Amino acid sequence: MKAILLGLKDYENHMTDEGHQLQCGLEAAGVEVWGSGFANDCTDAAAIIERAKPDVAIVIDRREWDPKMRGAFDKSAAYSNIDKLAANRSVCEITICKDAASILEYQRTWAKDLQADGYICYYHPDAVTRYATWVKPHQIIRTYHSVDATRVWKIHADRGTALVSGARNPAVYPLRETCIRYREHLGLSYMRHPGYGNCGTCTPHYLDALRTWKVHVCCASQYGFALRKIMESVACGCTVITDLPSYDVLPEIDDALIRVRTNIAVHDLQRVIREAVQNWNLADAVKWSDKAKAFYDWRVTGQRLYDNIERFWIEWKQRRAA
Repeated sequence: MKAILLGLKDYENHMTDEGHQLQCGLEAAGVEVWGSGFANDCTDAAAIIERAKPDVAIVIDRREWDPKMRGAFDKSAAYSNIDKLAANRSVCEITICKDAASILEYQRTWAKDLQADGYICYYHPDAVTRYATWVKPHQIIRTYHSVDATRVWKIHADRGTALVSGARNPAVYPLRETCIRYREHLGLSYMRHPGYGNCGTCTPHYLDALRTWKVHVCCASQYGFALRKIMESVACGCTVITDLPSYDVLPEIDDALIRVRTNIAVHDLQRVIREAVQNWNLADAVKWSDKAKAFYDWRVTGQRLYDNIERFWIEWKQRRAA
């Protein structure tokens, strides 16, 4: 299989390096990266397909490069002639459905314009298809948020008690809002979200901060998404308290999670946090950290995603031949 990625050089400047790690992981696995600023410097999708002659073309989320979108910081990175790529049915076309519950009509139109055959998704298929209704379960290629294992230093026992972090939006993060509102009663410290931008990644600093806490309340949002801070926190030695639905079992680290209901009563949450702090121990923290780093390191997730894309492409060819 020859696979290419219509990528984004500017990912390396984004506040979060999740997109950059996904891109680098695929490139390390053998995917050719095209786009403005890369060695394959071209943004004409038709010309890229003609020159690269791929079996699979992966196109990043249009929100990242569409000049009309606020989150597309590099306006010169926009791709043209996507309709020509969509019309080429000899190429298996895959896009990244990064946030399946936001600006749904825009995402629906993007999927239609690309005529996507598959969707790379960070979250459980049930959670994705509940909101992105145009995505069918058989089209989902699941991956997981990644960490840079080389950036997580040795786990130490000298830590604060408990933390909650992230942006405030009561409609999207109800458990987080409860934690922030009652943080003094719950014994929680609060780390604010730095805001999205492209002035360089904050992820290494965030990992350094996580390494100083025993417990981290990691909300899954009202959508039930396995957000990146869950993997990052386990890798950094935190005990994670989360409202991630029980049907989404996270490989290797699921037993490190303490699951609670989104609408848990404050006094019950206080008890859970207190017990998690009391039960935290260095040996367990190191064990789960090692497991998280081994499974979710971006080099490993990139190779695993490549293998899953190859399996998807083989099945796609078989369906077309049937």
